[in-house]
Order: sequence, then C-alpha cells, then structure tokens
Amino acid sequence: MKNKILSFILFLILYSIHCLSNNFESSTVQNLQCEHLIAPLGIDAQFPRLSWQLVDHRRNSYQKAYRILVSTDSLEVAKGKGLFCWDTGKKQSDRTLYHYEGNPLKPFTRYYWKVQVWNNRGHLLNSSVAAFETGFMQTGRWHGCWISDNHDKNFEPAPYFRKSFVVDKKIRSARAYIAVAGLYDLYINGKRIGSHLLDPMFTRYDRRLLYITYDVTSQLHVGKNVVGVVLGNGWYNF
Repeated sequence: MKNKILSFILFLILYSIHCLSNNFESSTVQNLQCEHLIAPLGIDAQFPRLSWQLVDHRRNSYQKAYRILVSTDSLEVAKGKGLFCWDTGKKQSDRTLYHYEGNPLKPFTRYYWKVQVWNNRGHLLNSSVAAFETGFMQTGRWHGCWISDNHDKNFEPAPYFRKSFVVDKKIRSARAYIAVAGLYDLYINGKRIGSHLLDPMFTRYDRRLLYITYDVTSQLHVGKNVVGVVLGNGWYNF
C-alpha cells in the first residue's frame, strides 16, 4: 500500500514538473510587426513602429522588460551580438509597441530585428528574427517618368504597356516599384504580380500618389524577360 502511495505521489510530482515545463515552453514572443505589417516591403517611415505579442496562457503572466535589436545582418540579430543599428538594451516596461529610434534608416535596405522579453517570472524569451525593408524614403529618389497612351478619359479601351529586357546573370534579389494615377495590373513574363485588387488606394491625385512594392525575384530569370502593365481609370477621372 505504501509503495502505491509513494508511486502516486511521485507521479503527481513528475506530472506537475511536466506541466510547468510545457507552460514555460509555450510562452513565446511572436507576431512581430513593422507598421502593423508582417515582413513588409517599401517602408518609408523614418521611425517605423515595431510591435510584438507575448503569448503566455498562464494566469497573471505579463512582460516586465524588453530589448529590441535591429541590424542589416540577420545572423547578428539571431545571436544577439554585433554592431546593431539599434539596441535598446534591457528596458523595464510592459509596452509592446515602440517607434524605431536607432541610426537613420537607409533606402532600399533590408533590416532584421528581434525582441527579447523578460516576463514577471524572470524568464528570458527570444522571438524569432523578423524583417522589414525600406523603400525610397524620399520622393527625390524617384527617377521614373510618367508613361501614358495620351488618350483622354473618353477613350474607353484600357491602355496596355509592354517592355522586354535581358538579364545577363542570376538575380539575388529584385523589387518592382509602381505608381499609377488610377488602377493597374502588373505582369512579368505573363504572370500577374501580387494578389491585391484596386491598388493603389484612393488619394487626392493632384496632391499625392502612392506606390506599391513587389518582390519579383522569383519571376525573373536569366535571358529575355517581359514586363507588362494594364491601366484602368479607377477613381482618377471622378
């Protein structure tokens, strides 16, 4: 009888340790976002907002401190050691959204970042490495010329534009930036780029136009490539 009681007590102890271990392992820092987007491209904000979530299903669990690391080197961020563009150091706070306050962000640059969180139990939790990529940052860097079919709004057929070009070596990374007064569809080598409809969003076209950024690395290949654009009026003529 005593052996059964001891076995049962031992089972309870081991089960409790197992539950505590699982609870700790289930505590994670996730959903890292820049400007409320996951791994966004074309960020133009000089001081973008970085946010995260501490997921812990135990009662009375919360963040006590944090540390944000930002770098152009993903390995440095993963290791937590290196020359960072921004290292907040350990800060006592339960807030999970902050504006970037590091070295000035460069245009067309991919940045990697992660968050270290200390919870109220003293445990250190590391997030996975996230990323964001800057865009033009200043309108003066836009050197593209406006292209038109020169018809007025009474001409109903949609304008089609097509341009071929040659890639002479393997591409490591490629981006397409497009600004349109109205609506558009972008194609590369016959494949529609992106899944959004009605891009870009409506603005006062006489004051401001938006541009969209696409990662087109996988759509390009060595040799001849073709880019095509179909335009639509959208709200431009209303």
